[in-house]
Amino acid sequence: MANHVDGYLSIQANEEGMKAFEKITDKLAKVQQAAIDSDSPWGYEVHLAELFFDDLDDEKLTRDWMCENVGAKWAYAREWDEESIAMYSAWSPCGEFAEWVVKEVCKADPNATGRLEYLDEMPNFIGVATYDKDGMDDDECVEWDEIQEICMAENPELKELWDEENEDWKDEDAAYEILWEVKWDVCSEWCASQ
Repeated sequence: MANHVDGYLSIQANEEGMKAFEKITDKLAKVQQAAIDSDSPWGYEVHLAELFFDDLDDEKLTRDWMCENVGAKWAYAREWDEESIAMYSAWSPCGEFAEWVVKEVCKADPNATGRLEYLDEMPNFIGVATYDKDGMDDDECVEWDEIQEICMAENPELKELWDEENEDWKDEDAAYEILWEVKWDVCSEWCASQ
């Protein structure tokens, strides 16, 4: 089973730029409503490729196309509002999709920017990427080893369980219990600080 990567794309733009973003979210809403009306098993989620094609078929929608244009082999929007889209994908964040959205908004507001926060479900990695009219501006990402180090730096009890010499936990069960309690807050705080 693929690891899911949650993504949250937020847009900052002037009024004209936000109108351009609204066109994107209006299409998401239209596709969602059609799925609901047809009793689709996917329900409220919208495949991100729906924004690129009027109708999806297997010839157009290949794994290669998705990876090149969306950033992952599959990806769905879960919800959206007037300034953001929450999504999830397989194995990697939807960086190419975020870049496309921001470039569409920048056609109306050249100074618009986007911020994509992403988090692997384990978490194997977390990151924050920013975009402008020229594409990706920055991408800060940390992997599990670094996340674990941040958790230890912020939790003395966890740090005490780490055996530096053997590079392993002294009491693995106790360590993972603490990690389970603190890792999501640490990930959230890290993303907010970027």
